[in-house]
Amino acid sequence: MPLTILGILMVIMTIAFTTHIDKMDREMAESLSEGNTINNIDNAYMYACADLARIINYTGMDAMKQMGETPVIVIEPMSQYNLSIGGECSVAEFNYNWARGMIMYVMNQFIQTNYMYNSFDYWKN
Repeated sequence: MPLTILGILMVIMTIAFTTHIDKMDREMAESLSEGNTINNIDNAYMYACADLARIINYTGMDAMKQMGETPVIVIEPMSQYNLSIGGECSVAEFNYNWARGMIMYVMNQFIQTNYMYNSFDYWKN
C-alpha cells in the first residue's frame, strides 16, 4: 500500500514537471517569434559573427601556442601547407599556412557542430 501511494505521487509529480517544462518551452518560442523579424535576423547574424570571431581568436592563439611548442625547422616539400608553386617556401610562410590550416580545421568542426542540420530550428511545421 505505501509503495502504491509513492508510485501515484511520482506519476503526479512527473506530470506536473512535464507540464511546467512544456509551458516554459512554449513561452520561450513565443518570445523569440514576437517583435520585428528583421531585428531578430540582425541579432542572429550579430551573434553568429561574434561566435565566429571568438573561435578564430581562440583557435589562432592555440595555433600560435602549438607552433611555439613544436616549431618547423625543416620544411617538407610535399606538405599540404607548402603552397608555393616551385615547392620551396620560407619557414614564415609555411608557419602562416600551418596556422591557417589549424584554424580552418577547428572552425569547420565548430560550424558543423553549431550551425548545420537546423539545430536551432524552433519553428518546425
